Amino acid sequence: MLKNIVFTFFLILLIGSSITIAQSRRSGYVPPKGSPAIRAFEEGIRFYNTKQLIPAIRSFRKATQLFTQYVNAYDHLGLCYLYVAKTDSAAYFLKKSLTIDPKGVYARQHLGTLYRSRKEYHKALTVYKEMIALNKFHPEGFWGAARVQFITGDYAPAAQHAMKAMELYRKDNHAYQYDAALMLGIIYYYMEDKTKARNYLLKARKGGKKVPSEMVGELGI
Repeated sequence: MLKNIVFTFFLILLIGSSITIAQSRRSGYVPPKGSPAIRAFEEGIRFYNTKQLIPAIRSFRKATQLFTQYVNAYDHLGLCYLYVAKTDSAAYFLKKSLTIDPKGVYARQHLGTLYRSRKEYHKALTVYKEMIALNKFHPEGFWGAARVQFITGDYAPAAQHAMKAMELYRKDNHAYQYDAALMLGIIYYYMEDKTKARNYLLKARKGGKKVPSEMVGELGI
């Protein structure tokens, strides 16, 4: 019963903290400053930021029509379709982004989220490991891999990836370091290492994360 409660709680946390918007500035993938494609993209961002996803999709599509190599627009199209639960369309545009920029990190990040939403965990883990290979200083690959391995109960490698993600988030002073600490605490609880579980859960609570009440009582937190 406890495991089911914690697992449900943790899935909510993971879904809420899994997506990050960022723009690639690699040469060749961004249209000229002030161009119609840029204006369409910026319009899409304004719609996206106010949660008007359908108008945002129209603007991002217009941006890709005006500049067919516009990786950021394809990434955002994929993300918008992911949010409105049109996963086939999301996959199409994220894969389109990767055909243009095979080293794209953010398209892979969003694909990982998409595969997790479909419970295609092997595909998600493959994408996250590709992110790690492309950039070992980018925490999202490690964090994504840890999330998948946590869900599938592969706790030892999940702990290793979560630890690396926490270290990288801490270097950037990013709040996700406390999400990683929470994950580590729960993982070590399941692995019956109560000392490590308590230490990481205390770190998570210090960062404002809610520790499952059952663990609070049992570990004396």
